[in-house]
Amino acid sequence: MKHREHKTFNGSALIFGDLHLFVKQDHRRPTGLSSHKDYNANSRHNMRMVLRQIEEFQGAHPRESLMVFFLGDLFGVDQHVLTDNTQRSEAAEFLSTIKNLTGHPAQMVWGNHDRSSQQVSESDLFMQLGLLENPSWVDFTDSDGNIHWRWHLVNNNDYEQPIPTVRHGAPSDMGTKPDGGKARRKTLPTVEHVANGVLGHNHYYAGEDMRPHPGGGCIDLTTLESFKDVIAVIYGDTHEPSSDGFYPYTLNSAGAGYERYAMGLGSPARTSRAQDYEDAYVMWFLSPAVSGGERFDFEVHRFGARPASEVFLPEEKVLLRDAGGVVREATDDEHRTMRGILQGLNGKTFDGENISSTIDKVLPDNPEAARVAKAYIQEAQDTHAAG
Repeated sequence: MKHREHKTFNGSALIFGDLHLFVKQDHRRPTGLSSHKDYNANSRHNMRMVLRQIEEFQGAHPRESLMVFFLGDLFGVDQHVLTDNTQRSEAAEFLSTIKNLTGHPAQMVWGNHDRSSQQVSESDLFMQLGLLENPSWVDFTDSDGNIHWRWHLVNNNDYEQPIPTVRHGAPSDMGTKPDGGKARRKTLPTVEHVANGVLGHNHYYAGEDMRPHPGGGCIDLTTLESFKDVIAVIYGDTHEPSSDGFYPYTLNSAGAGYERYAMGLGSPARTSRAQDYEDAYVMWFLSPAVSGGERFDFEVHRFGARPASEVFLPEEKVLLRDAGGVVREATDDEHRTMRGILQGLNGKTFDGENISSTIDKVLPDNPEAARVAKAYIQEAQDTHAAG
């Protein structure tokens, strides 16, 4: 594997999850995404929150050097390239402000939204302008130049490649809870010599105790031999945060020995209505100069995302008439069924007089689904007719 450039840094870091800044917004999509009150206004709020975190850190540690990391999917939801020059200008100002505040370009893991097979992506552009960097790793040192942590930036789908680890040691015993179980940590135990960590953009998963489960396409850290010398994984891609601390896990292979730790920071972008969690997190990675000890330390901070109730439009209400003539509100399951039906019907052309028969043809084996679809479309027609 050909490694990208790498860096050495004496200081601390702030690590952020997926931001998904900006979507196309025009007269056909006045709020950006149909479920949102104003998606791009939320993007601007999230940029302000990133800058506020930087200012808070620098206010608390005015003499400490600082580097900012993004865990991928910095731009876009349904586009890899910003089509609005105003948005591009705002993004450039945002990244320029980070560089001016810290003295360094932001470091970025490449996510699945940061690459385009058709043209140069937004992330490519800002890398060429010197506002973003994507090194293979960053070595964090103390004031004497001794390496304490090597953070490997593992881009989306690059997780099976071997990574160039430095000498490493096992974490010290973290102890147990009163009930004998292993508790999630707000920080990591000390390591001998140098620690290797991964900042990645994949649906990582660290065992059955980890929540939320990222789904069938997850990458099981307990079986990932390419990370065998890694003791910490902080990741993006999974939008719901895994917790407010690290989950312990062990490799399943023989001789795996000590526990490792993983945490998903979550995304403040809330790209879909299902993302109604309370907040995302920011990791403060503190050097010995500010942690007050002999090792780097971790602090988990709330990001400051807007509540879901402020981001999304009110859930639409659909009334259904039962066979007995009783009118009632559709259940959550019926809402999901309706959305699935409409997605299946998307792109098909209907004669206004024959919508009902067309639905019957599309759903010949599911009369209940057809009934729900007809009721949904009738509700939309009635609403439109009423203005």
